[in-house]
Amino acid sequence: MVKKPLSIKKTAALTGLSIRAIHYYDEIGLLKPSGLTKAGYRQYDDEAISALMQIMFYKELGFSLKEIANIMKKSDYDKNEALIKHRDLLIFKKKHIESLIELTKQALKGEEMNVKNDVLQEYENARKQYADEAEQKWGKSKAYQQSAIKHDSYNEKEKTDMMNEAEEIFKEFANNIGTDPSGEIVQKLVKRWQEHITRYSYDCTTEILRGLALMYVEDERFKKNLDKYGKGTAKLMHDAIIVYCKQ
Repeated sequence: MVKKPLSIKKTAALTGLSIRAIHYYDEIGLLKPSGLTKAGYRQYDDEAISALMQIMFYKELGFSLKEIANIMKKSDYDKNEALIKHRDLLIFKKKHIESLIELTKQALKGEEMNVKNDVLQEYENARKQYADEAEQKWGKSKAYQQSAIKHDSYNEKEKTDMMNEAEEIFKEFANNIGTDPSGEIVQKLVKRWQEHITRYSYDCTTEILRGLALMYVEDERFKKNLDKYGKGTAKLMHDAIIVYCKQ
């Protein structure tokens, strides 16, 4: 427990989240600060930090922010269950990190490296189990269901067209790294990307688009996938989308 509410900076440092992410959670109503200082700065108490930990857990399982908000609003939602599973998942991750540290030590000493694949598998198995349990209990979002129905209906040519167009858009963003995110060319790319998602997957509202923008820079999996087109692609897409959604 914290002795007194923490500033947003200290809260970000404690949880490993960025200040930008916590600001965004406030903006979309996912997590409001527990209070404000006289100067108007956000503060977060034990309950708010606990909520952040729960959000981090469901993000780790692959749920979108909108899905997380819906889950945490359910009348039968059990925050303690989420926290216990998050703790267990972090323990598995800690064991995996410790095995990597030991592997590095062996490499530095020139020793035969003993790879413990089962340690990583424990984490992956637990993450999948918790994700499956959550999906079964809470169900998928409307966007997910809409996307699944559309994707199942596509033939091979349509799937190829969808992937090729997405690749083209990502490459165009990469070609504009270093330019103004609010510039006409980049903003047209954002509009094209939103239309692509709506046409091939689900109705990509401004709210959903903003949530995607945050994932592009906060989720290492998304960031890595986008930056393979050029380092800085994910950041440009994020910055450009934020500008686009304010218009």
